Amino acid sequence: MEAVKERAIRYIGPEVRAVLASLKSQKRIPIRPQPESRENESVPGSHGTFFHGWNMDHETFTADDIIQYCPAGKPGDRLWVKENFHLWGLDPEDPTVHYEATSRDHVCEEIGWKSSYHMPRWASRILLEVVSVRVERLQAISINDCRAEGVRYIIESGEARTWEGEFQRLWDSIHAKRGFGWDKNPWVWVIETKVVTT
Repeated sequence: MEAVKERAIRYIGPEVRAVLASLKSQKRIPIRPQPESRENESVPGSHGTFFHGWNMDHETFTADDIIQYCPAGKPGDRLWVKENFHLWGLDPEDPTVHYEATSRDHVCEEIGWKSSYHMPRWASRILLEVVSVRVERLQAISINDCRAEGVRYIIESGEARTWEGEFQRLWDSIHAKRGFGWDKNPWVWVIETKVVTT
């Protein structure tokens, strides 16, 4: 039997809070590099969208082909969540971990939070299991998928925001500056997860 693998995955504050509130069970990640389109090529048999040499539009392209390239692994693998944090305490060998997403500690706010990039495995409080993996265009997201991403329908200043609009704002706050904004409609990994520990 193949061993379960663990990988790190980064979540920002709203995502962490959504997981802790049992509201988030999906995570979308841009595919790097993006699948390329060869629809305009004149070479016979080369039409379609290609990903790592696979023709995604071809009937022989399966879910297993997708999974083997997913950075989050395959169903059954586990993901430990990295989030912004701060280590605090008098004993450097046994520090207290504070998490920006849920902290009320003003001292940590003044000192500054450490980026999730630097979080060690032992400091992570959330462990997820991969349930399924698929690939789709970002804008193919449904209302139910927006809910599964952990966004909420919000009424603000008398203006109703849509589920999709809330997800778009969340997505762009993370990915737009990296060239994967909502308007680009990139190909994404859709990773469905369930909580193991929080």
